[in-house]
Amino acid sequence: MLVGIHAVNINTGGALVLLCELLEKIEPFCIRIDVYVHVNFDTERINFKSDKINYLHKKNLFSSLFFSNIYDRSLFFGNLPPLNQVKKSTTYIHNSYLVSNIENRNLSLPLKVKFLLLKTYIKVFSKKTEYFVCQTESMKNKFQLFYNKKISISPFYRELKKYPSEIKYDLCFIGLPSFHKKYNFLLDCLDIISKKGIQLSIFVTVPFECNFQGILKRIDSINQAKNIRIINRGLASSEAISDVYNSSRALIFPSSTESFGLPLIEASLLGMNVFAPNLTYVNDVISDFIDIKLDDTNYTVNKIIEFMQDPTKFPKAQLKAKNNFPKQFLAGKGYEQ
Repeated sequence: MLVGIHAVNINTGGALVLLCELLEKIEPFCIRIDVYVHVNFDTERINFKSDKINYLHKKNLFSSLFFSNIYDRSLFFGNLPPLNQVKKSTTYIHNSYLVSNIENRNLSLPLKVKFLLLKTYIKVFSKKTEYFVCQTESMKNKFQLFYNKKISISPFYRELKKYPSEIKYDLCFIGLPSFHKKYNFLLDCLDIISKKGIQLSIFVTVPFECNFQGILKRIDSINQAKNIRIINRGLASSEAISDVYNSSRALIFPSSTESFGLPLIEASLLGMNVFAPNLTYVNDVISDFIDIKLDDTNYTVNKIIEFMQDPTKFPKAQLKAKNNFPKQFLAGKGYEQ
């Protein structure tokens, strides 16, 4: 089978993790996989290697969406359908901002303009792809309401394995510091805890870049308290993240919106406790999480302290999402609703 994957606008985060996982899952069934990436993308970041995978570097996102029809299966993995009609094609919708009204969101004007243009593009070219796919019921409902188009649910994720490891961190937060990830809310909570004398360690993934200097400075400031350790390694490989999960008591995930929430899946696979807000995207994929309130630091701080005092009082998160997409994509017969 000859497969083409458009990933020119995939660079970091959960989408990159899933791209690596997808390549590994489908490679045994393919003669060749052509992966279209941006000219600046370092393919060494794809941790799965195979001679069957061929990378085609593109300078321009828009022109790269005029796609070849030579493939048995085509996947547009970065939310945008092709410019031309492509047979046996699937467009995967990851980004929750593309299925919601962002006028009242606390986003910069350039980001609002960007998402407006992307949503307009999807509306105009939605008929050029055979299937739209997303990961959760809530994303499906929002997409259908916004675009008046059929979309199927077919989630997938990497299946991490639990292995014996020394516990190094009380908590971990896996996620880049986008606005909706609420890093400042988490740091507010940690600042309060630092003043209460509670011993706590937490692993985070904030890149050492100028865009995040405010968060990095806050981390350094809170780390001055002897009872709090915030361990930041910046961008980490999927192997390193797996080690972090296996070395942590719990995941804390204070995100206000997600299309899927991949760390929730990964933590529940490993039988971890999970702190998360009681929002639809969380309830779509896991159960038995520890509720936190993104508008109430004191409530969340008290939950964390209660957990630190006796973790056995809290249930482990349970996985609800199925791992369907790779086999359904290869079958080419549509996706389960």
